[in-house]
Amino acid sequence: AGATVFEVPNSDGELETVKELPTFTPVENPIIHKRFEKQVEADPDYIALVADDATLTAGELNERANRIANALIKKGVEPKSNVLIMLHRNSDLIASILGILKAGCAYIPIDLEYPQDRIDYIYENSQADYIISEEDNHNSLNVKELLEETNTSNPDVIITPDDLAYMIYTSGSTGNPKGVMISHENIC
Repeated sequence: AGATVFEVPNSDGELETVKELPTFTPVENPIIHKRFEKQVEADPDYIALVADDATLTAGELNERANRIANALIKKGVEPKSNVLIMLHRNSDLIASILGILKAGCAYIPIDLEYPQDRIDYIYENSQADYIISEEDNHNSLNVKELLEETNTSNPDVIITPDDLAYMIYTSGSTGNPKGVMISHENIC
């Protein structure tokens, strides 16, 4: 799997199958949001996101993500925390994903169409510390309030390529969803 296969004639003139294994070059900075920030520095005016509620340049998306990250940090969210995201598929969702990563945390996306028992199971199983949603209740952070943060600078949170970036839950053939953990390095 992943190998290039081709046939070449050998010294007897017969075709011989040769497999060439791919070579991988390590990524210079395997931290996904740092790679995004580098792109923002290079060209902040390119269109980075087209969603049903907004079209954002890289610079605008970065500022929104930074507002969320800095608000999370001010609220005491610690690096390596697990954060559920329960948002509609729009620009707030993408800004929240980047903001969670910039705060040094891992995100866990939850489809709003999931049955409540599935949401409860993922919340418990993932050991989520926080929830970002559009609701105001005791255990969730309202995305609109996070976006009111005035600090738009890139936060300086130290993380490593091995740190968890996100967890995604599969359907689960045994009835319960199975969580898969993905590090920054694995994304890059």
